Amino acid sequence: MDIINNELGTPEKLVLPVIDEKVEYPEKDFNVTDQDIENFRADLKQREIDAKAASKNQGGGRKKNKAQLEAEKQAKEKAEAEKKAKKDGDKHEETKEEAPVHEYDRKLADRKGRQKQMTELDDEMKQVRMIELDYEKTQLMDNVNSNINDFDEEIKEMQKEKYRLESDLKSAELKLILLFEELILLKSMQPED
Repeated sequence: MDIINNELGTPEKLVLPVIDEKVEYPEKDFNVTDQDIENFRADLKQREIDAKAASKNQGGGRKKNKAQLEAEKQAKEKAEAEKKAKKDGDKHEETKEEAPVHEYDRKLADRKGRQKQMTELDDEMKQVRMIELDYEKTQLMDNVNSNINDFDEEIKEMQKEKYRLESDLKSAELKLILLFEELILLKSMQPED
């Protein structure tokens, strides 16, 4: 669709759907990766080092304790900055992919001062191509809109079915309660019979 808009010369911002992983897949919160385990181990080691340093410094002077804590804090900040820089570097490497070049554009040699001369046949072919692209775009848009409408209708039907099922469950639950109360009443009257 974006290619068609580029060829037609109609800059149209297309909205790509984005799924919020935390909202749509809450079960993924329990997935633990190797990186999470390594981070936990590093934090655990740092806590142990801090605890040992704190226990050693309780007997010693306070000036040494403050200096050591400041040095450890700076080392921790430096390690976090390096991790963040590494992650950012990985992201930049992933996005440095080259943009695809259309095969016709690759075949043309760039010459200085080259001017493209359009003939009547070229103009007519361009108009035909624009009409084809416009038709293709309308077909794609109609297809997308029909898919969206079908999806919305299915959701409405599922909601109606859910309400029907909830109503049936409530009525069955009320019947069960009524039958249970009748059973209690019958058991209470049984000794008198």
